[in-house]
Amino acid sequence: MKKYTLTAKLTSKGFLLRRKNDGFSSVELLGILHLSMEEILDQLKGNIKPDIIIRQVVTNKKPGKTNKTSITSQSPSRDEGKEEG
Repeated sequence: MKKYTLTAKLTSKGFLLRRKNDGFSSVELLGILHLSMEEILDQLKGNIKPDIIIRQVVTNKKPGKTNKTSITSQSPSRDEGKEEG
């Protein structure tokens, strides 16, 4: 299985961007990133909603102990409600 990982982190020293490519060619990566960019622009315009949204709330009530709550919701598919033809 091919895997591409992109991690973005904002630190006190600035913006840290890490990328790890495990098997994709340069042309494949350009295609993946281009499609991702188009989807993000469509989301900003309000044309589509993300298919899956994962939010994780982390609270730290006591030192050394973390309580986590995960919420996953799925939006309707982009193709739902469109007429064929």
